[in-house]
Amino acid sequence: MSHKTKTHILENISVPSILKPAGPAPHVAGSKVIVTLGPPCRDTSTLVGMLNAGCTAVRVDLTWGPVEYHKQSLRNLAAACKATDKLCAVIVDTVGRELFIRRPITLDDQGWPEHTQDLPIKTGQELIVTSDQNVTATPTLLPINHPQFASHMCREGDQLFIGRYLTNGAEASSLYAEVREVRGQEVVCVAQNDAMLGGLLTVIHSELSERGMSSLQMDLPAFTASDAKAIQDIAAECEIDYVALTYTCDDSDVVEMRDLLDSAGLQRVKILAKVENRQALANFAAIAAAADGVVLSRGNLGLDVLPEKTAIIQKAAITACNLVGKPAIITRVVDTMVTAPRCTRAEATDVANAVLDGVDAFMLGAETLRGLYPLECVRTVLSIAHQAELVFDHAHHFEMLLQAAMQGDGLDDSSSHGLDHAEARSLGGSPPGDSPRAGRLASDQAAPAEAPAAPGANAGGRGGAAPGGTTADTLAGAARAIAAGIGGIVGVTANGGAGGRNEAGADGGAGTQAPRNAPSESSGGDAAGAAAAGQGSAAPPVHPGLPPIHPARPAAALRRALPGSASGSPTHARGMPAKGGAGHFGSMHAVSSFGSLPRVRSSASLTGRKEGPSMSKVESIASTAVRAADKIQAGLIVAYASTGRTASLVAKYRPTMPILTLVVPAAPTGGAVASRDALTLARQCLIVRGLIPMLGVPLAAGGVGTESLLAQAVAAASGRGLIKPGSHVVAVMSYRGDLVLQVVSVDDLGQGIRAFDRGSASDLSKDAHTRAQAVPIA
Repeated sequence: MSHKTKTHILENISVPSILKPAGPAPHVAGSKVIVTLGPPCRDTSTLVGMLNAGCTAVRVDLTWGPVEYHKQSLRNLAAACKATDKLCAVIVDTVGRELFIRRPITLDDQGWPEHTQDLPIKTGQELIVTSDQNVTATPTLLPINHPQFASHMCREGDQLFIGRYLTNGAEASSLYAEVREVRGQEVVCVAQNDAMLGGLLTVIHSELSERGMSSLQMDLPAFTASDAKAIQDIAAECEIDYVALTYTCDDSDVVEMRDLLDSAGLQRVKILAKVENRQALANFAAIAAAADGVVLSRGNLGLDVLPEKTAIIQKAAITACNLVGKPAIITRVVDTMVTAPRCTRAEATDVANAVLDGVDAFMLGAETLRGLYPLECVRTVLSIAHQAELVFDHAHHFEMLLQAAMQGDGLDDSSSHGLDHAEARSLGGSPPGDSPRAGRLASDQAAPAEAPAAPGANAGGRGGAAPGGTTADTLAGAARAIAAGIGGIVGVTANGGAGGRNEAGADGGAGTQAPRNAPSESSGGDAAGAAAAGQGSAAPPVHPGLPPIHPARPAAALRRALPGSASGSPTHARGMPAKGGAGHFGSMHAVSSFGSLPRVRSSASLTGRKEGPSMSKVESIASTAVRAADKIQAGLIVAYASTGRTASLVAKYRPTMPILTLVVPAAPTGGAVASRDALTLARQCLIVRGLIPMLGVPLAAGGVGTESLLAQAVAAASGRGLIKPGSHVVAVMSYRGDLVLQVVSVDDLGQGIRAFDRGSASDLSKDAHTRAQAVPIA
């Protein structure tokens, strides 16, 4: 099966017409913007301005700043949301495997940490990075927070990047250095450029080895004890919708974070996996399958791969996320607006191209954490994104994803292929030569009950190198190779041929999310690990509130360290499926409620019987809703949501019209708990391109009251200007335990609905049934 490259051809558009003012976007249903909260934008008035400008989510970054500072920022956000009557998702970003230079700090009157002295570095200068925790940083001596950095991580020839946190690698606070010698606790380096190191200094280590991806930095725990305590401390007072897992290496990292959140009673919180290096790219398929969304952390990723590879990496990774219906988020888009009120031509083009690639959201980092123009950044990115959305090739995107879903590309777990590591190594240009050290890829073994991994297998234990080595001749083919977990960025062609399908966890009676660890009663817990930030003593902390990272701290120990959390191992062992049949991805024991459902071989495929194309029932309904809306030129799609899967799958196909996501509490008797769950899901939809969440009232058993609720939703959408009187609406709803597709029209007053009287409605239902006939609803 051949695949066409995603086109960026702008048809029927004259150059002069582009210069005409387009005006503001009619709604915020398109690409989303996430801001990182910091001193320039944490006050209530600025947050009100950003919410009104179209910001739909914020990030608090545990890497920098005391927990109490972040909690106050979220209190201000709650006040801003109340003032604007808007929802806003909250993302907590972990520290994880970050490495830092230890330097003394002071706190300003708001509690924000600052460094008072910059460190000048000259080209050719010798400097020492030391694991000695008792020395003070100077231009020639830099103490790092990892006690085994010299003894277990570095060797001659390795490359280090030392720069200000959230730098773009080209600023004055960016230093490139080569390791010349390792002696005891000291790593002797030579500076390769002039630099003025200021602010929080992070270290990125690139190992010079045959594997090229086995840096022992990635063998550190996926999250620290301070991460765990801070998450619980913030959640005790503020709402958390997502945790962004820094330096995610494989799906087992996501599973460990899932276990932590579940044991802390935070089952509703979803996980965003941050892809920041080549190792994560090598395991991209498993990561995207396990996580609820993916963040392409382009700052760190750009330092770990060759410059000529970065554009293709972005396009292929975003396409791979699109194929499985998971939100794709990119960072570092308008860096120059840290100090300038206008972005560059290159940055504007970058934003537009990302929209054309299919990205869901843009995460602003330094632009709002320390930038001078946070509000202008939000407006600029959204206005550029809106212009690109006007020329997005919806038809090609729909057909590409529909064909992939029918064939099971990116969704089939039946393949035993591993990663082509040679291709992944080429991303970073590592020269040949065997590494004497066993990094994560080599040492991370499968569960004892499984057979040993074949040579070249990735950390998930998915078999050996892909056979054949045929280079994918299109971008879509490369993305499918990533999504299938069998190739690099321009890797091998993905095998087709999905077997019988199994589904669980769809909205509207199509199953529920697989069980996770039972919640335990939390006793609240303090932020002892983070409260130390305010001391600013002579013994410099790694950064406010976080102790040195210890490489031997297992996730189970971190879970036991949580006050009130359950002790012992997770409910489901690695590699074993949870009840409900969710264990389709090796180490996964829970299925994300966003995106396409995982697929497994059926008994028919195991006996060799040939099967025709098919897709899951929920996805067939979602894709048919988009096709129907396009055929009748509907002005709105309404998707009922109790878990978010149906809405995310409708958004996957990128309809031209907004998707009103009607979030309905699970049961009429759920009370405050059900309402809180619905609010959380509504906010979580705010990072998905195309979705506009709206809260509904609980339905009676069997979906009684569905039509009345639809009429109220359409009237509310009309009142908000999302749809005009007389326009058509396509609704995906649950009725008596099944998903149904309904087409209605807005009445002439825009206050209700009337029946859709065209004969094509039945044809649309037949279309959905034809594509899903092989799969009964779960």
